[in-house]
Formats: sequence, C-alpha cells, structure tokens
Amino acid sequence: LQIVASLESGSEHPLGKALVKYAEQQSLGLLPFQDIQVESGGGVSGKIEGWKAMVGKLTYLDAYGYTFDEKLKEQASIWEKNGSTVFYAIISKEYEIQQGIFAMEDKLKPGSIKAIQDLKQMGIEPILLTGDSLVIAQKIAEEVGIDTVYASLKPLDKQNWVRKLQAQNRKIAMAGDGINDAPALAGADLGIAMGTGTDVAIETAGVVLVKGDLERLVDLIRISKNTVRNIRQNFFWALGYNALGIPIAGIGLLAPWLSGAAMAFSSISVVLNALSLNLKKD
Repeated sequence: LQIVASLESGSEHPLGKALVKYAEQQSLGLLPFQDIQVESGGGVSGKIEGWKAMVGKLTYLDAYGYTFDEKLKEQASIWEKNGSTVFYAIISKEYEIQQGIFAMEDKLKPGSIKAIQDLKQMGIEPILLTGDSLVIAQKIAEEVGIDTVYASLKPLDKQNWVRKLQAQNRKIAMAGDGINDAPALAGADLGIAMGTGTDVAIETAGVVLVKGDLERLVDLIRISKNTVRNIRQNFFWALGYNALGIPIAGIGLLAPWLSGAAMAFSSISVVLNALSLNLKKD
C-alpha cells in the first residue's frame, strides 16, 4: 500500500488521490519515486530503490506482458459486480514479482439526484461518459436518473463522443474534473471543470465551478439563461424607447430638457432591469 500510494502521489487521477489520502490516514509515509510515467486512461509506473511499480487498469498491465493471478482476478470481478472500481498493482524486482488489487466505491455527492432532475426539467439531456466499467457506470446512472451511458472510455473516446453528438447539431456542455476529461472539455461547446478537479481540467475548461458539485451546474445554467433573457429585454426596451422617442423629439413635440430626462429614465430602467438578476432564484 505504501509503495502504490507513493507512486500515485504524483498522479492527478481522483482514485490516486483517494488512495494517497487513505495511506496517510494509516500513517504511511510517502516514498520518493523516479522515472514516473503516466498513461492517460491507463495507469502510472515508476521506480524506487531498484523496484519497478505499475498501477492501473488490467488492460494497461496486460499490454506490458504481466499476467495476474486468477484468484485475484476473480476477487476483482466480485468487487466490480458490487459496483466498486478496481485497479491493479504490480511491484517487480529482477525475478521477484508482487501483485495486488485495490477496490474503491464512488459515493454520490449530496444533491446529485436533484441536480439531474432539475437539468431534465430544464430540457437538458444528461449523458454519462466515464472510464469506469459498464457495471459501475450503470449503477451510478440508475441512482441519479441518467438514461444514456457510455462506459470504459479512454480520454480520446470521450472527445469522440462529444464530436458525434455535435455532429447531430446538438450543443454540448461537458462537465469533468480529471485529466482524462481534458480532451472532451476542450472539444465541447462549453467546458465546465469542477474546482476540486485537476489543474489540467481547470485550465482546459471555459467555466470553473468552485464548489465542484452538480447543484452549482444547475445554478450556472439558470444564471446564464436569465442573463441572456435580461440582455434581450434591455436591448428591445432601449430600441423601442428610442424608436418612439427620437421621432417625437425630432418634430419638436418634446422640449430639450424633457427629452434629456426621458433619455436618463431609459438608461435607469435598463440598469434596474439588469440589477433584477440578483433577485431571481429560478
């Protein structure tokens, strides 16, 4: 655990951060690693005191020729069926190899279910794009009420799905918090990063939700819609006011001082309407 957590300490992945936190809770000090290499959507590897450590998905380790013990794979399968995310670890030195598996379970943030319901009521279709297995993805989707799920995706797979949806003339907002979400965030019409996420995701996105929960996403969309509506109201009010007032003033039916007062009233009304955004909750 100490070696794997030390390796993951250089990772931006949420699971890696969770493992490091758990190791620290167990009072395990982190060891210095060298030659750390990260494969986005796959895993991470590094060296320490002659040992080589690799942590990630089974397919990531399979690509390097490692074969896992069948009992470990059976246990991993049981955990995955129960909705846990499993990742594999190998520590090797010359002819000595140690294997291990770790399981973590995602917990829904408070307000996630209501946030998805609110998005649907606003006419927005939520879609889940995730690198987790289909079993885990479907479990989370059922709990929050998401109907469309694409699982076991690599970073470029997420970006490709965003492009496919855009090709259907749909406007896509992508919300994510990990390095694996960065390509999709960059390709979406609107990239939304969680403030609790990785630096790469935050730098790529166009909007950052500081608190990092889905309820803030609903607030963002509501504020955006209210703001656009307010701009249009102000524009048409000012246009109509001037279209009516200028001809009347031009033919001399209004004294100069009255025309000036009317113009000031027009500006004040636009400003007051803009300030009304602070009073809107829906």
